[in-house]
Amino acid sequence: MADKASSLLEGARALASSFRGIRVADAADNERILDYVQNRKMDLQGEGNRSLVVNYRREPDYFAFLALQGNEHVVYLQEDDTGSIQGLGSFTYRDGFWQGSRARVGYVGDLRIAPYRLGQVQWRKLYAAHLALARAHGVAAHFTAILDDNRAARRALVEEASAKNGYAYDTLFRYRMVNVLGNVPTFRKRASGGVGSFLVRRAEGGTEGNDAMRLKDFLARVHAQMPFGADFEKTEWAFRAAHWPGLDVSRFLVATGPAGEWVACCLPWTPRGAKSVLLERSPLALKAARLALNALGAKPPVPAEGEPLHFLYLTHLIFAPCLLPEERARCLESFVAHARRDAKVQGCHFVSFHDPDGPFSLAQRLAFPCGGGLVIQTVPVTLYSVRERVLPAFDAAAAKVQESGVGFELALI
Repeated sequence: MADKASSLLEGARALASSFRGIRVADAADNERILDYVQNRKMDLQGEGNRSLVVNYRREPDYFAFLALQGNEHVVYLQEDDTGSIQGLGSFTYRDGFWQGSRARVGYVGDLRIAPYRLGQVQWRKLYAAHLALARAHGVAAHFTAILDDNRAARRALVEEASAKNGYAYDTLFRYRMVNVLGNVPTFRKRASGGVGSFLVRRAEGGTEGNDAMRLKDFLARVHAQMPFGADFEKTEWAFRAAHWPGLDVSRFLVATGPAGEWVACCLPWTPRGAKSVLLERSPLALKAARLALNALGAKPPVPAEGEPLHFLYLTHLIFAPCLLPEERARCLESFVAHARRDAKVQGCHFVSFHDPDGPFSLAQRLAFPCGGGLVIQTVPVTLYSVRERVLPAFDAAAAKVQESGVGFELALI
């Protein structure tokens, strides 16, 4: 693997050298990249997020977040004639699954290209050339995430893509990022430990204990059925244990059935220290929710504009295929209840998870006033598979991806 990584990186450097003003970044570029990222705010203009402006921060080390995503990465920098950064793009790689087989897979992130015409033309050509380079080095497929309300990105990368671009975006999976802001009292008994015929508990610690082995096996079996699933059987478990700060078996939540079988799991975890979110501007609805929740004693208080937002994500969130939507909702409700207690201890404002669109959507079953007592805020997001235009598109509908899910972590988007 080290030889392949070194080979791809060297190939990327050679590729970049053939494009004017583009090169592969390294640790010496860290401070300049952080400044560039800080000044590229994300203005969300969708119906549900009017006037919402957020900014993803990566201090103190831009590359630390990439190291959580995979064991190999390439970062391209684009500079004008004065040496000022005009564009940035990252590609991270890990072992996973694609179309039912083990494969090397990639994630495309941090595409931040300034309105610099010559640079945009150069970038489009480089983008397609890098996809071809990665394929030559054994990468089977790439994917990326775009917030639906990020109209500028959708327009530039998806809607206005033309035959002159050597790459294409195909819809892979639609979901909503769900942020649990709080809860209100309801007459329905809320799940705590028992969820119908299931029991939700903390996993027993120890890297070689029975729960550790069962957890690894459960994750491996479900992820092997997903596009871009992680290879927990061979490499991913050891990688995350070594690179995700605070990852420990005893922090996982598991749901077991009547015969002791595992039916769901998650790990409440935050990438704090590698990524943070700054709320630059918020819509009236979110401002009102903040005032109401803080008046009710939210701990920690929901931050105002200009303050950082901290999220505790339900990572490794998977359900056994046999679970019905209502059973999944009850397990998820208990996971959220446990995680909200963890969030208070860790100083996180929200518990967050991804919720698929369609019949397997769970959030509305738990949201106030529709089905439960959770006060939630949602952000629609689409995952796209990214390919060279000359290659055939992946048929996500035929593969029933919306039902099976995709092997990605919301915390790493």
